[in-house]
Formats: sequence, structure tokens, C-alpha cells
Amino acid sequence: MTSPSDKSTKKRLKQLTAIAHGRELTAALKELRPSFGDWQDGEIDSFELNDRIHTFHQETSREIWKRYIPGTPSGMQVARALALGFLTEEEVGQELVEKLRPLVDCWKNDSEDCA
Repeated sequence: MTSPSDKSTKKRLKQLTAIAHGRELTAALKELRPSFGDWQDGEIDSFELNDRIHTFHQETSREIWKRYIPGTPSGMQVARALALGFLTEEEVGQELVEKLRPLVDCWKNDSEDCA
């Protein structure tokens, strides 16, 4: 189920996709947080901190953004987020989870063929 047909399902998938995107970005940003501590403690200078931020933006942030760009089927994005734990089954709802189950299982099995 990668392209829902009814408007309410499409709207719900879009909402869930936005939540998942935010959570995945938040998780990635938490990995950058220690760099700010290193900078404040004088372990790295402003240039090094800037380089780390730049690298994050050019690599990690862009990869996350690519996963959620418009045009990617929302069902695929939500299934991936479920498989990786960025969304819970309770948030998604049992009916939608069951529709997405094959895709969720595919992502849980680390298959490159899911996309």
C-alpha cells in the first residue's frame, strides 16, 4: 500500500510523515550536541564546530531530507518510520498498520528492495 486512495488516509499519512521526519531529524541532531559541549569546554575551536555543523548539514541532514521529499509515497515513509521506531503502531492506528504491514516487514528485514 504505497498510494492511498481516500483523502482522509492521504491526510493522515502526510501528518504521520511530518512527525516521523521531525523525529528522525531530532535523533540525528542529538548526535551533534556533544560537539557544542566540546566547543564550550574549549576542546575544539569555532572553526571545528562550524565544520561539524557543515558536515551534518551536507550529509546527515540531506539524507534525512531525501527520505521525506514530496513525491515519495507517504505509505512507504510511514512504513519505514514504523520499522525504525520513529512512529508507534498506536500512533499510526491498527487499520493503517495492517495495510502497511508488508512494507514495514520489508524495512525491518533491511531490504534494499523496499523503496
